[in-house]
Amino acid sequence: MGVGSVFISGASGFVGRAVVAALPPEVAVHGLSRRPQSAGRVTWSLGALGAPDTYRATLERCDAVIHAAALTGKAADAAFVETNVRGTEALVTAAERAQVRRFLCVSSIAVRFKAVSDYPYARSKRAAEAVVRSSTLDWTILRPTIVLGPRSPAGRQLRALADLPWSPLPGTGAARVQPVMDADVAEILVAALSDATTTRATLEVGGPEVLSIAELLGRLRERLGRTRDRLVRLPLGPILTALRWTSRLTSRLPGPGPLTGFREDSTAEDSAFVTALRPRFRGVEAMLMEVARG
Repeated sequence: MGVGSVFISGASGFVGRAVVAALPPEVAVHGLSRRPQSAGRVTWSLGALGAPDTYRATLERCDAVIHAAALTGKAADAAFVETNVRGTEALVTAAERAQVRRFLCVSSIAVRFKAVSDYPYARSKRAAEAVVRSSTLDWTILRPTIVLGPRSPAGRQLRALADLPWSPLPGTGAARVQPVMDADVAEILVAALSDATTTRATLEVGGPEVLSIAELLGRLRERLGRTRDRLVRLPLGPILTALRWTSRLTSRLPGPGPLTGFREDSTAEDSAFVTALRPRFRGVEAMLMEVARG
């Protein structure tokens, strides 16, 4: 594949673990983690994105970087900037100085949402993409849609909604989604490593099926043994207003940002590179089976 060693930020995370599993056995894998990790295929650097001295020497031995680390979930706006923007800046600069030419950045389909004023995660990923694009590296940006699979954070949230006698559904349920399996996202990343056509390109990655968020939730309910159509549609406006107020009081409570996916489509724009690989992707039922397992 032309790449002998890869540095993965977030190698212990959800997508990072899938990438490690997808890389050919002859590729040396180096990972960055804040906490000690168990022995395995990955040679670990203990440190943080914002502290390049903790991993600069490792970068000098690598042919490529896959940047999969990111702050998600509940956090203050400043924390998203510090990790997702400043951390990306530090890693990009370190890669440039180490003369690592190939740089793959895992972003999010959320950067294409129209309304992100309430969504600091999406804003931070937009800014991180801008950092990568302005670099001298041979970069590729990957924007996955909803990523499902074993131990999927998004899957856990969907399962919590679906495994109730009646599932609350913010909004009309008409927003379209295109979930993709973590292993398929990893396959795209590994394939892009040595493919010159993906250099300085932004690739959006979704699975083989597009469906409404209501249908996805209903099918997951059915997989969990619940009645499929017991969905309670809730007006989104009042929920967003309430979350705006509570999020101002404490960062421990979720803000309104993640609910953007219930009113805007989370679907991928096709590219020739992704389309060629999509026939091998897992379908929604395979993903829901993994989510239902918990």
